[in-house]
Amino acid sequence: MLQGRVQDSLKRLAAQRLVFDAIPVNPRQLEAVTETARRLPDLAIVINHLGRPPVPEQGWEPWASLIARAAACPNVSIKLSAGLDIVMRWRWSTEAMRRYVDHVLDHFGPERIMAASNWPVILLGGSFVDLWRGITDLVSRLSADERAAVLGGTAERVYRL
Repeated sequence: MLQGRVQDSLKRLAAQRLVFDAIPVNPRQLEAVTETARRLPDLAIVINHLGRPPVPEQGWEPWASLIARAAACPNVSIKLSAGLDIVMRWRWSTEAMRRYVDHVLDHFGPERIMAASNWPVILLGGSFVDLWRGITDLVSRLSADERAAVLGGTAERVYRL
């Protein structure tokens, strides 16, 4: 991602006001997303699947620190969803996701977080209904305006829908 030709391509996306959806699969790739955000502040970047937190292992670092660094870049938003790596090894659990989602909420704030189902992939690890109920439960402590942002407003703004 940090190669010159890739960065040149990403500059073209920024010039066209397009959004780059990043799906980092390991810490090194999440670091590269953050470095790209620093290099290209006009590029809107959306990190998918909460940046792949180590949920099945109940791990924390380096994910937590990398998320905090990514959140320091104002051009980065993040999707509240579960990636294939999680759903293939683990069934959806709202409670297991809570500390990761709380960390993302603390660092990104509702205005840079968007709910996403990752349908149909999520069906490998749970039902769509369970996932969506879980997401709404995870953001239930937010104000009505903040919940509205996470559940649709952030996506509308970021993707200019």
